Amino acid sequence: MDALQGRRILVTGASSGVGAATAAACVRAGAHVALLARRADRIHGLAGDLGEAAVATPADVRDEAGVRRAVSQAAERLKGLDGLVNAAGINWAAPLADGTVAHWRDMLETNLLGAFTVTQAALPHLTTAGGADILTVSSMSGRRVLSPAMGVYAATKAGLSRWTEALWLEVADKGIRVMLLSPGLIATEFAERTVDPQQRAANRARMAETGLDPAEVAAQITHMLGQPRNVRLGDVTILPTAQQH
Repeated sequence: MDALQGRRILVTGASSGVGAATAAACVRAGAHVALLARRADRIHGLAGDLGEAAVATPADVRDEAGVRRAVSQAAERLKGLDGLVNAAGINWAAPLADGTVAHWRDMLETNLLGAFTVTQAALPHLTTAGGADILTVSSMSGRRVLSPAMGVYAATKAGLSRWTEALWLEVADKGIRVMLLSPGLIATEFAERTVDPQQRAANRARMAETGLDPAEVAAQITHMLGQPRNVRLGDVTILPTAQQH
């Protein structure tokens, strides 16, 4: 499989879940990747596993200065960038009455501001690449809210959807495709941040039983990135067959 042969792709949230799976899938498809995440030990370990096609560029997407340094380092080490996958995200599941400002701020700064900051830092490199992609991982929660505990998280993901539309209008004439992927349940670490212990256990069981494997989401991402330049899969959903609500 060489659908991404020679591509140079920065993947955020690459320390676990969809981000880590996407980095691995991109390498298998022939790309070189830069891994960006706050957990430096994890992305260094993954880069070691992936070999010479991967480099680790640690940063917390909430830290503007750190992001700019990491993106610059990624472009330098890969000799440019022609792809960005915004996969960093966090969820503190709790109804509004039980939530905290610290958790709300964490979601807003990671899910929304983090994507804005990384994308802004990457744009100069993507614009000069002669054809590039920005793919942002949103969530079906951005389209419909299934639980009171997901309200703030859903708000951040809905924000990503509207921002992606505006970004496409901004950069379409610069040779950059902008795409959005909205997955349903995925078997990741997200359930561990459910505030209520009983709900956490229920979410953990549901994800394990019906959730998509992160590799399945990553396969969709590489499919979207690998389309001919005259094709843009602009707004795509991917759901487990067993997820009915």
